[in-house]
Amino acid sequence: MLHAAFVVSTIRLNSVAAYPVVQNDVFVPSYTAIQTCLSAVESLRSIVQDVIETSGLSLLGPHFAFSLWTAARLLLVHAATMGCEIDSNVDFFVGTLAEMGRYWEIAADYSAILGRVTEEGRQGDRTLTEMRQHAHELSMLSGSTRLSALEPTSTRISSANELDYIEIFDFFNYPRSADHGPTTPYEIEQSLLDHDSGPASHGMGVEMPSVESDWLQYETH
Repeated sequence: MLHAAFVVSTIRLNSVAAYPVVQNDVFVPSYTAIQTCLSAVESLRSIVQDVIETSGLSLLGPHFAFSLWTAARLLLVHAATMGCEIDSNVDFFVGTLAEMGRYWEIAADYSAILGRVTEEGRQGDRTLTEMRQHAHELSMLSGSTRLSALEPTSTRISSANELDYIEIFDFFNYPRSADHGPTTPYEIEQSLLDHDSGPASHGMGVEMPSVESDWLQYETH
């Protein structure tokens, strides 16, 4: 449980630098932060594998399920930002959460949402990059910091898919800035109807940054 909490904290702190939802000269993806996030996810996967092999999954509660949910979402955000294929570890987390769903309903909900978005990202009309872009626009339109789709919102959400996008990506929509892209409700509403500007305007679908250009790199003396 402590290891899982550490992974969630690591992802929460580093994903801001790794996968900024908007980009300018300041907010660019950090290679170091990306690798830190991916390493944290891999370490959790190893722990979960050990738990499964020792038949200990039924002994862990919703906090552990939340760590798996966070790790899997991070992998989807990585694929959305870099425009790459979805890591197969997402399937491992989805299956594990489904198993935990026998004991905790929230784990089953996590598994179902991840499964739907992953399937759509692999086979659907929208890429993960477009899903994250759409979730960001919906979040700006609502002007809220909703933590769950169960909370009330003032924005127009017309489909269950949009709820899934918000559940997956809104946790990582930082920094929250109104200095780029549409800012008024009318402008954002129009952007939801017209995707000609493309997700790259918000720093998504970018190439993997290099360690040489990483702004988090510094020398110690």
